[in-house]
Amino acid sequence: MIMKISTYLNRNICRRTFMTAFMLTAIFFINPFGLRTATVKYSEDIFIRLWAPLYGEKAESEIAVILLDDAFITHYENRYPVSYSQLVKLFRVISQHQPAAVFFDIFQQYEHSNGLKQWLNSLDNARFPVFMAGLPWVDTPQELSSVDSLRHKLNQVTQFTTVGWQGYEHYYPLQVNGPLDGSFSTAALDLYTVWCRNNQDSCPLKSAELEDSSLFKQPMLVQWSNRPAPDQETYLNLSRPCQDVSTDLWGYVLDWLTLEIRRLCPYFETAWDERRLTCSNILTLSASSLFEPGAMSPESKINKALQGRIILVGYNLQASNDRVFSPLHGSMPGVFYHAMALDNLINYGSQYWHVPQPFVGTLTISDLLEGVLQLFVFWLVFYCRGWHLSAASGNGEEHLQDKNLYVKKRRLLFITSLALFITSIWWCFFGSVGVINWFALLMTMGLLIPTLVMGALRKFSNKLRIRR
Repeated sequence: MIMKISTYLNRNICRRTFMTAFMLTAIFFINPFGLRTATVKYSEDIFIRLWAPLYGEKAESEIAVILLDDAFITHYENRYPVSYSQLVKLFRVISQHQPAAVFFDIFQQYEHSNGLKQWLNSLDNARFPVFMAGLPWVDTPQELSSVDSLRHKLNQVTQFTTVGWQGYEHYYPLQVNGPLDGSFSTAALDLYTVWCRNNQDSCPLKSAELEDSSLFKQPMLVQWSNRPAPDQETYLNLSRPCQDVSTDLWGYVLDWLTLEIRRLCPYFETAWDERRLTCSNILTLSASSLFEPGAMSPESKINKALQGRIILVGYNLQASNDRVFSPLHGSMPGVFYHAMALDNLINYGSQYWHVPQPFVGTLTISDLLEGVLQLFVFWLVFYCRGWHLSAASGNGEEHLQDKNLYVKKRRLLFITSLALFITSIWWCFFGSVGVINWFALLMTMGLLIPTLVMGALRKFSNKLRIRR
């Protein structure tokens, strides 16, 4: 097979172009100026936006987010951070709706107001799991063993779950290593464990598998949905109404493609702001809505919305720096990152999109596949250019004269490219390892355009010369 392929190609040109392509690919993987990291992130964002309509709906009725926003603080508290006495009131209201679990994405390290004892008693008397934000480098054994420490007091009545990490780029780790020995589960994995225990029929994992840390070792590439939560506008005052999601697949693809082209040009930056989604697929409520008249009634819409759900509580303040970036929604409160990671786990279990495990140093199978594609594209660009230049100089007349050979050569390159493309798509979806760096590959393919144009112009000029 290799001998057959070699008859279609010019060996001298192959050697020169292969070495050039290999050097450029190696330089790209060295990641100068963070170029590769940036293109990988951009490729993933593009693909997440394209895949958004196909995202699952399994977790729509399982999760809710309650925001401590400016409206709540202005009307009920008028101070920041929210006092313990106000947190007690909020927690009692939440408890009346019988949630499956509650997670406070609020890091409390020092006592800041009166009512701490009542706050601790409320957490201790909860009839459902309560999780509190934790950081491995803060919650050391020395800190947790200190009787006077607030972290020690909170640890006696709640479970700490990790909300901060370093060294994972833009991915969401489900387990992180602490400064000392041992690993810590992050918020999404801890909440998913609770959900699985409460929904054994729906959870794809058994109890023993939930304890297997190897299933959740790799960081997650969080997917986002473009569908708003049902009746979201009735629960939260929005500056703009929730957008209607197009049910026409081709219409959505065309709309997506138009928006991506606009986003590449800074003059159309306002187009991205206008088309940005305002509603998440996770039901969101302002904390102030829980204190409205009739909210405590068993027949109220809030009770029906929150009952039995996993509730995540976090801040949403204009001056807050706890923000995350969604490829579909733009800047969002940080609590949504944990909520969407949990949503991904409920939908996909251990088959979530993740970074593949390295097999040589930091090199992964995904990196190897990307490197092969990158090397092939670089080689194709330089080979076609070298072949045309050789033909133009008079050294490749035999190749140009043999039309059958030229057709076979193009067919061979097309089949090879298609095989690599199908392999990449299969690896992304069925291997659940995320997205290949298509943005960098398309930029590389752009180098081929001048060569193809040059060849087409030369062919056109030869036809004109023959006619004369």
